[in-house]
Amino acid sequence: MQQSNPTEFIPNHCQLLEWQDTLEFFCFTLYYTIVQEPRWRCYQAAELCECAGELIKACRDESGKLYPLIQPKERRLLEGNLRQIRQIRHAVAHRLPQTERSMYLKKTLAEAAITRLERLIRASAARHGIRSMEWYPVTASREQNCQAVTIKLDGPSILSARQMSLGRLTAEATALPAPEEVRGPEKHSKKKKKEKNQNCQEDERLEQAPEKHEIDRHHNQLEFEDIAIYNRLRRRLEHLQNVLATRARQLEQIHQAKRYEEFALQQLTCISSQGDNDGVSSGFILAVLIVSASLVFYF
Repeated sequence: MQQSNPTEFIPNHCQLLEWQDTLEFFCFTLYYTIVQEPRWRCYQAAELCECAGELIKACRDESGKLYPLIQPKERRLLEGNLRQIRQIRHAVAHRLPQTERSMYLKKTLAEAAITRLERLIRASAARHGIRSMEWYPVTASREQNCQAVTIKLDGPSILSARQMSLGRLTAEATALPAPEEVRGPEKHSKKKKKEKNQNCQEDERLEQAPEKHEIDRHHNQLEFEDIAIYNRLRRRLEHLQNVLATRARQLEQIHQAKRYEEFALQQLTCISSQGDNDGVSSGFILAVLIVSASLVFYF
């Protein structure tokens, strides 16, 4: 059986997180195109296993919007992918170490699922006239008129459109306000513009807060995992040191029993050579031999 490499744990875990995030995005996007009122506002709020379960139900619903878009063979393959991608979520949630083969199988599974989901998203969007999808930051609400992220569903690549939209949002949030080139004669107008810029910066900071919180949470999670691995290795080292110390004590006791045995044999040799028939001395030496032999056999 192939063993996992401890040095590859963090890179493998980061890759699993990336696959999970991408699969959650595609599952949510397909779910968004086939339902009237989605359960989740954005794909970050849609847990992978639940969203995959909703899509499996939609594949089997003959009166639903997804059923007529899939051929029977493709439907079986899609349901199989949706059930299997839960393994990625399971590995991420339980921080399971991965072998090179298991990572290869999960990569093949993720790529196959993404390809099928993207093809169905395009077909469903074209059939129902959906050209783009909007979602709001996790802590925002539509009533507050917060800025939404728009993802085009009719472009060359949905995944590229998602990355471009998120990149554009990040660039807008981090950009500094342009300096005033034209200064009005009225101080009231200047003060009003300054307050407006401050409000915009505050809104941008609030929009960045969820992403920064997610990054910090991910870093803390990886630090906890490193500490857990270190503690586990330290406990194993202490256990091995205790085992070696126990073996050393047992070996010393065996050597001591052998010395008793050699001493008893020397005494017996002396008695036999001198012709001494003293039963007490012979019995004592014989008892020493028996105790020594029992100690040797015990250890």
